[in-house]
Amino acid sequence: MANIRDSYKENYNITDDDIEKFLQQELDRKNALAAGAQFRKGHLTIKDERMAEMLKKEEEKRSEKEKEKKWIEILDPSNGNSYAIEVIRDRCSTDNFVTEHTVAYYSLETLSIGPTDFSDVAGLKFTCYKRAAIHWKGKGGEMRVTHFYVVPDESPIRNALVGKEFDDSFGSILLDSEPHSPIAYTAQKPKTAEEDEQIQAMRQKVENDVARSSHSRMVKEQEQEQKQPQKGEKKSASKLKWFRR
Repeated sequence: MANIRDSYKENYNITDDDIEKFLQQELDRKNALAAGAQFRKGHLTIKDERMAEMLKKEEEKRSEKEKEKKWIEILDPSNGNSYAIEVIRDRCSTDNFVTEHTVAYYSLETLSIGPTDFSDVAGLKFTCYKRAAIHWKGKGGEMRVTHFYVVPDESPIRNALVGKEFDDSFGSILLDSEPHSPIAYTAQKPKTAEEDEQIQAMRQKVENDVARSSHSRMVKEQEQEQKQPQKGEKKSASKLKWFRR
C-alpha cells in the first residue's frame, strides 16, 4: 500500500491534504462536472486524474490481497509427515482459525480453553472451545508454530483462515499455488534420527508455549474476577470480524 502512494506523491507532487480534498471532491463530483472534464473521465485536473489512478490501484491491490487463497505445509505430529492445505487470508480478522475437521484429519495438537465468543461480518456468533498449535512452513522451508482457534465444521472456511497479524508477518512466504505432487506430501516414509529429534523438539516447544499461554490466561482471568466479583455475571463476547467475502 505505502509504495504505491509514496510513488505517486513523489512523482506528481501530491500531498496528504491533496488526497483528503480529492476524496471529498469525489463525493460531490456527480453533481459538479465542469466543462471539459469529460476528457479526463470526469476529473477536473491532471493531478486529480493521477490521484484517482493512485486510489484505484491501491484498492485493486487491497482487494487482490484480501481475496487471495494461499497454501501452507502443515506437520502431522502422529507420523511426522507434511501435508499441503489451503488457507484464506482475511485482513479483517484479528485471529487465525482452523476447522475441527482439519484438526482431526491431520491429528493436530489442541488445548482446551474457556468459551471464547466471536462474530463474523454478518453478525452471526460462534464459540471456540479449543486452540490448535500448528507446525507449518511456507517458502524457504523454515518450520514455524502458530496458534489457531478451532471453529465448527459448518463455518464457511474449508481448512484454515489467517488474520491481519499473521498476514503482515508471514504473507510473503505463503505458497502461491497448491503443490502439483500430492504424493510427495502424503507418502509415508521412515523418519531419520535427526527428523525425529526435530519433531520432539517442536513438540516440547509447543508444550512450553501452551503452558505459558495457559498460565497467562489464568492470571488474567483471576485479575478480572477480582475486579468484577459478582457471581453469575456472564463474560462479554469478543466480537471479531473474520472471513470477509
